[in-house]
Amino acid sequence: MPRTKSRTISYLRSRWPVSLAITLQDAIRSALDALSTASQTRLSIGDGAAQVSHRLVQPSHVCLHIATWTDGEETSIVPHETNNVEEDLAIQPPGQAWDYLNGDGMFLVSNNHCLIMPSGLLPKTIENYLRQLIDHARQQGASIPPATDRFELLPIANEQVMRQIRREGVKKLRLNIGQYHETATVGIENDQPRRRLSDMGQILWENLAAKDDHRGLIRQASNVTARLEISLDRRRKGLVPEQLTEVVEEIVADAEDKHDVQIETGSGQLIRRGRLVLKKAVEVQAFAKTIHHERAWHEMIEYFQELSRRGALDE
Repeated sequence: MPRTKSRTISYLRSRWPVSLAITLQDAIRSALDALSTASQTRLSIGDGAAQVSHRLVQPSHVCLHIATWTDGEETSIVPHETNNVEEDLAIQPPGQAWDYLNGDGMFLVSNNHCLIMPSGLLPKTIENYLRQLIDHARQQGASIPPATDRFELLPIANEQVMRQIRREGVKKLRLNIGQYHETATVGIENDQPRRRLSDMGQILWENLAAKDDHRGLIRQASNVTARLEISLDRRRKGLVPEQLTEVVEEIVADAEDKHDVQIETGSGQLIRRGRLVLKKAVEVQAFAKTIHHERAWHEMIEYFQELSRRGALDE
């Protein structure tokens, strides 16, 4: 039986800040027509480079295998123990024409419907690379409107779960608010939209952990976790469970939300953030240290068809 790896497929939808008479599928197909080889799709991103290593272009959809590389990066060698003597890890550069694979991921687009299956590659990195790819193809002469690369990929709510939450209301909200120094500090000068729940948690966290010098050390510790819990008591006047549902809907709509949220509905059922949006866990055939792109595409196409049968793709 072939070895497999666990992966998660997330459903997202592309959106532009302006009205465009083009779908993301059309834009990517035009970009791939202009950039017909893997080397032509290789672009600098972060500390390395990314490229479309494999592609499958069909009338109904486009599948991509996107990989990130670091040219000439040295790799670690783990020596075998001999005679019970400890040995240091050795380092050597990659062989001729080798590159170091940092991570890869799969992407499927049909119209403006998108599926992402990360495999060591962050979804946001895939999104940023696709923006660069479209822009690069346009510079190479592809017929793509100028604003097409300004799209963003947004998660879509799992309506079945959201209906349950709206029906039962939210009794409790739990949110991890301070695992790292970088996420425990929110500058007032930051002009990015601040989520209500996150904002409350950050202020409480800063007031608790940053007043005294010795407590300020807590903010810089990566092994410290704080949790904000909002709990409603029906016996007292104030908010009702239905009002907290609005906060949950904001969390679902926020593509950048990385907080670990746990919701307790009015009936006492616990729901994690992963169930709030459309996604599916699958087992994919392994290929060396990653997964086989064709098997991954097969799983993504099946999930897309499943979403279509359920009516989840309706605009």
